[in-house]
Amino acid sequence: MLTIPPRLPLLIWGAGGHAKVVADVARASGWEVRGFLDDTPSRTGGVFYGSPLMGPSSVLFRAEAEQTVAVFVAIGCNAVRARCVIAAQDAGYSVPVLIHPSAIVSETVEMGAGTIVMAGSVVQADTRMGRGGIINTGASVDHDGQLGEFVHVAPGARLTGEVVVGDQTLIGAGAVVIPRCRIGRMCIVGAGAVVVTDVLDGMTVVGVPAGPHGR
Repeated sequence: MLTIPPRLPLLIWGAGGHAKVVADVARASGWEVRGFLDDTPSRTGGVFYGSPLMGPSSVLFRAEAEQTVAVFVAIGCNAVRARCVIAAQDAGYSVPVLIHPSAIVSETVEMGAGTIVMAGSVVQADTRMGRGGIINTGASVDHDGQLGEFVHVAPGARLTGEVVVGDQTLIGAGAVVIPRCRIGRMCIVGAGAVVVTDVLDGMTVVGVPAGPHGR
């Protein structure tokens, strides 16, 4: 079953295009977006996408900070998102799962903290996902998927049944992975690729059928 923490006011860590979509998902599912955090000095103050820019992420870790808000990391880079989610959790913040109301998610799915399922996406029965995952707009993960931590399934990508994806891997927009393929850690599957064989850790694959980039 999905576990979603109580709806405290939400701070979004990040203030770029991805953060806008995260804010839309949060608001559509009933969260109050208290503000955004951004580490670019020139962006402190003012308003971003309807909520205040509240300063750099360091405000979360001041001695006087109180964990009276939830924190969601809205950073597309898998490695950076991993560091930020872990830091927020280590500091005692609630890091929720966000699911757009239009997404279809089986009640048997398990998702780690900081995962987001965006509009029009589908996650099917008995899929397991680690922390900090992104199931982007219109993507789908079919039954019995096993996704590691900080995986990004980009818009329109399709993971068919029993696919395994390692930590911090990117499945590019519109890519397709056939059933029971295993994709390793820190891989990149290029946009529009069709994966028909296993992909080893750290590989970048592109094309139809997908093969090593630059072969």
